[in-house]
Amino acid sequence: MKTSPINYLATVVIGGVLWAVFGIFLAETFTEGPSLAIQSPEELADFLRTIFGIAAVFGIGLACYWYFYGTQPATATRLKEAKSKYTQFFLLLFTISIILTAILWYLNREEGIESKWFAIYFFVNLALTALLYWFVTFLFSPRAVENLPYGK
Repeated sequence: MKTSPINYLATVVIGGVLWAVFGIFLAETFTEGPSLAIQSPEELADFLRTIFGIAAVFGIGLACYWYFYGTQPATATRLKEAKSKYTQFFLLLFTISIILTAILWYLNREEGIESKWFAIYFFVNLALTALLYWFVTFLFSPRAVENLPYGK
């Protein structure tokens, strides 16, 4: 499972399934609760699908880059640098979650959506970026860097 292209494919599948759960199956649920002033719930659901899709692409993309980085011959001799890069990627994805949620808030600020819904949207973005990245790198990191993900 830690070899190419299995780890790449597994990451895309896991990210796609997570996006499908949040973007397709739960997007309508995420739009039923907030009171909307202008938009219809279907328009907000489409917008959420787009934002969640962008989040999933970032999570999958950085995980795939981590796999590529972990297979480079020089990486095995520079594990401290690799651990730093892993942390940078994780924090970058956390920041992307915040930015995507801020975009959601900014573009829907006139809708009157309650704050709790933006907290929910943030946690979904976080699940599709940083948590997805951590989970798949925990399971599928190349042998040279397999002990670097948090919790190993």
